[in-house]
Amino acid sequence: MLKIFQEDPIFKKSVKIRPVEEIINIQIFRPLAHLILLKIANKNIKAEQIVLIHTLLVILCSFLILYSNDLVLNFVIFVLLQLKTVLDNLDGQIARYKEIESTFGRYFDTMMDYLGNLSLFLSIGIKHSVLPFSLLSFFAFTWVLSYDFNLERIFKDKQNLETKRTKENDKIDKKTKFLKNIYDFFLGFQDKSIEKIENVIFELISRKKDIQTAKNLFWNKRYLNVTANMGLSTQIFILGLLVLFGLEKIYLLIPFICLFTILILFVYRCYVVYKG
Repeated sequence: MLKIFQEDPIFKKSVKIRPVEEIINIQIFRPLAHLILLKIANKNIKAEQIVLIHTLLVILCSFLILYSNDLVLNFVIFVLLQLKTVLDNLDGQIARYKEIESTFGRYFDTMMDYLGNLSLFLSIGIKHSVLPFSLLSFFAFTWVLSYDFNLERIFKDKQNLETKRTKENDKIDKKTKFLKNIYDFFLGFQDKSIEKIENVIFELISRKKDIQTAKNLFWNKRYLNVTANMGLSTQIFILGLLVLFGLEKIYLLIPFICLFTILILFVYRCYVVYKG
């Protein structure tokens, strides 16, 4: 589907360019979001309104999961979860197309996703009487998403790529500061921890080596192919498939598998620099 829109100027303007794309996102969900964008581009619809809609949608799915016990309802949940992902892409695309991106919008989207994702894990935990394990899985899940975000951010920083676009309307007002404080409380420590670990370990293994060569080895674009495809769109798609077949309890293992994969990748990156 992506090839149909690749030369569309609206698509090019609205889609966020990443060093490595989440495959399911760029091939399916962003093009679907683009179809909706074409219909509403000139309407007075704000990105934050779309965020609220897809947050309510995923909370609705959470309640439905509690009571789902047949294929029809499971299919409805699967469809609604994928619609949530389409709208989750749409809010960013409409903000970029209308040039109304803001710090407030980024924090608002992130914290609404946090709320929606938590509701999903709570519903699975309550339904299957594994709430403590479900909350632990959610905690692992947030680390996986944080690592995806931060490894890409650090990669762009170390490779001297653009990391932020400055906008005149990108102001830090009271409500933005409030959201930032909430973000810092729930997720900020993860960002700082990941960056600290990455930099400290790099300093240890890159001694007596050419720094730029070591950077190119440790923060290599190919590693982002792993973490990018552990992103939220892929996670929600996997959850939707498992819900479809009444196997949502199995999803609680997925974040731990992702964390283990990230650990193996990290050890491999260290080995490549150490031997390089």
